[in-house]
Amino acid sequence: YSKDDIPGAIKGGSHWGALRISTGYAFSRIFQWSSRTANDIVHNKEDESLTSFDKTIQGLMDSVFLNLLRNSPDQVCKTLINFGEKLEPDIFARFMNDTARLMDFLRIIIVCPKKAMIRAAINLAFTKSIAKDPDK
Repeated sequence: YSKDDIPGAIKGGSHWGALRISTGYAFSRIFQWSSRTANDIVHNKEDESLTSFDKTIQGLMDSVFLNLLRNSPDQVCKTLINFGEKLEPDIFARFMNDTARLMDFLRIIIVCPKKAMIRAAINLAFTKSIAKDPDK
């Protein structure tokens, strides 16, 4: 069997989406997912949550950041320095641990370089719309 075809296996971990796409950070995600999955198994829940990692605003922000890395690498240092200098450690920790609150996301957006991030978000939206409809 390949690891994709094991009957009854619950797919998880880094191969199945646990890694933060922008940072590669996964420890707390895998811990939270495995705890949730174990609880679901104990309570006989057969749900898609067993094999999925949350697709949230954080995932969108990670995608925008990756687009920034790809298209404006000169802005990455400024972004990371802003995170270190202008974000409270608790906000950064919650963001990295997938427990950020709405106000945390807003604070993170505020400290990012506006022009570069807006450009990255527009580029991401454009490339996703092209991928959905290649005839555009």
